[in-house]
Amino acid sequence: MKIRTSRIILLPSFLFLLPLIFISFFLFLIIFIFLVIFLEIYRIYRYAEIRKNEIIEKVGIIKINLKKVKIEDIVSVKVVQGPVARIFNYGDVIFKTVSDELVIKYVYNPKNFLKIKKL
Repeated sequence: MKIRTSRIILLPSFLFLLPLIFISFFLFLIIFIFLVIFLEIYRIYRYAEIRKNEIIEKVGIIKINLKKVKIEDIVSVKVVQGPVARIFNYGDVIFKTVSDELVIKYVYNPKNFLKIKKL
């Protein structure tokens, strides 16, 4: 005659894991919400503006860095995209002048900027 342990006896040992599961879920949720808020703040306070004869990049909340490049001073335009960026169609655009370069990060559809000298 074989005797097996009852499943009812094992149930209380699994009940000790429930608080751990709930705590880890809420910790993950808090980290996810914090990350979304951080990325939105980063996106809002970092932007570039293309005008008729210049490109302006503004970065910062408290200390604001402003960088301007005239379009006629641009020597080359380079687009940098990794494999994930190519799938989601975003990337970095690098405008090079003789003395400086302006890097605009996380631009949607960056290949449109290759035609910037034709404006």
